[in-house]
Amino acid sequence: MSRFLDRIQFVMATQSLEFLDYLLRAAEKSGVLGRVRLVRLYLMPNGSIDYEQLSGEEAYEEMDELKSDLRGGP
Repeated sequence: MSRFLDRIQFVMATQSLEFLDYLLRAAEKSGVLGRVRLVRLYLMPNGSIDYEQLSGEEAYEEMDELKSDLRGGP
């Protein structure tokens, strides 16, 4: 049985650690952390933009265990 939300993709942009913490913890509690992808953007010194993609599990681990600031930056 396919649920409606299983066919929807949400794209959000934020620099809010509180929002990321809430999103990752809610996904973990709901058992859908594996469906979360986080893309961290970096403005490089030469003006170009680079990125890193984290799985929900990787982002959760960094934020929870390593207390990492997932917003990126210097």
